Amino acid sequence: MTHKRSFLFLEQLILKHNMQKQCLDVQEEEVGLNFLFAKRELAASFSQFVQDHISCRMKSSKQLISHDEKNGTAHHKHTFLIDLAPVCKDDLVLLPKPLSKDLGGIGPLVLVYKISKFIHIVDVQTM
Repeated sequence: MTHKRSFLFLEQLILKHNMQKQCLDVQEEEVGLNFLFAKRELAASFSQFVQDHISCRMKSSKQLISHDEKNGTAHHKHTFLIDLAPVCKDDLVLLPKPLSKDLGGIGPLVLVYKISKFIHIVDVQTM
């Protein structure tokens, strides 16, 4: 976990909205956190909650665990991977030149003043 402020913000958001009640367990990994859920629907709603409140990317996958040909049933393991944006409020960011031109010609040095579903920035020279 290289960006601890992002994880602290996520933790506060989860506690504020009481989303931890859906989780069975939370495991700390070297590169992040694993949230475990009993049902896929709970994991999907948790993932949607994170996407609605934090700037991130999400990928989902499904893996076959077992199947029964006689009954026509199958059990799958669903995985939702959420990659948080590695910036926080009050971070100073150096934008690549093509991106700063695409954003209306702002300076390459910007300040992050708000993180939500989008990353809100302000040019430090012109404010």
